[in-house]
Amino acid sequence: MNYLPVLVAGIAAWLLGWAWHSPLLFGKQWMKLSGITMPEIVTPEMKKQMLRPMIIGLIANLVAAGVLSCIATQIGRTDILSTLSIGFWIWLGFIATVILNEVLWGKRSVKLYLFNIIYHLASVAVMAVVLGLMA
Repeated sequence: MNYLPVLVAGIAAWLLGWAWHSPLLFGKQWMKLSGITMPEIVTPEMKKQMLRPMIIGLIANLVAAGVLSCIATQIGRTDILSTLSIGFWIWLGFIATVILNEVLWGKRSVKLYLFNIIYHLASVAVMAVVLGLMA
């Protein structure tokens, strides 16, 4: 495995997640769908509490990029179209289906489910493009 493309892909996907869930893109919609309210004042303690989940999220994206890279390398298909195709099938078979359980059993809304799976599709696509370009 080539670690540089995995590192770049993981960071790119993490940055997408940060922007996606922030007021820059869809933060207000996500908060509404999730039932989260933003306080008037964000305290330093609140910012500190965000650090751990953000680090864990970065690690998760690095792992996902590494797995996508390993699969593409193992089957000898590392070009952009192939990595996008592999990413799509991973997303459909393992991400969209697993997150559906939040609707079926976790009483989450279908709208939140759709929001989340579209984000994950975009995230996988970002990883796939980076890996394909850097192959």
